[in-house]
Amino acid sequence: MFIARSSPLPADAIRGRAIGALVMIGFGALWMISAANLRKRLDWSTWLVVLLFTGILCVGAGKQLQRAQHMPTSPPSSAHTESDERIRRQFRIVLAFEWIPIFAVVFVLARMRRPELILPAIALIVGLHFIPLAIIFRARLYYFTAIAIVLTTLAALALTGPTLRQTTICVGCGLALWLTSALLLV
Repeated sequence: MFIARSSPLPADAIRGRAIGALVMIGFGALWMISAANLRKRLDWSTWLVVLLFTGILCVGAGKQLQRAQHMPTSPPSSAHTESDERIRRQFRIVLAFEWIPIFAVVFVLARMRRPELILPAIALIVGLHFIPLAIIFRARLYYFTAIAIVLTTLAALALTGPTLRQTTICVGCGLALWLTSALLLV
């Protein structure tokens, strides 16, 4: 397994994983919907499949949130509070180093009239942002997520045809995020 568990997880960790999974579930669904839209297959059956997978994963996250809510918690120590604040600060920095480059890449590539490179660039940035997240949250699973997204994107760049390339990237990103979410929730 990608996540080492030597002892039962505290309620805060379970809650954090469930919230992280919910975010990845939502972005995974967006990637999958984007793939269907690129292939001109955004019909009721596509929506049904995306909603089904999204719903199943969201139910799993909801169960984890309920589980965390019913677990006994001890009052946080000052060291625990400082550690939580440090993690939150590092997480905000990682998010800034994800979103600022995404906006910059979109702006620059649009100005250069290279829209076909925007999606691969975004996917690479998203994939790479999982590396510091793996360190911050001590979740080796995020290394898998980073590798899956980056390798899928790089492999897709070798494909001919921008639609096939972009669809492959979207499906790869969506599946990587959904699989990561599922593994976080087990």
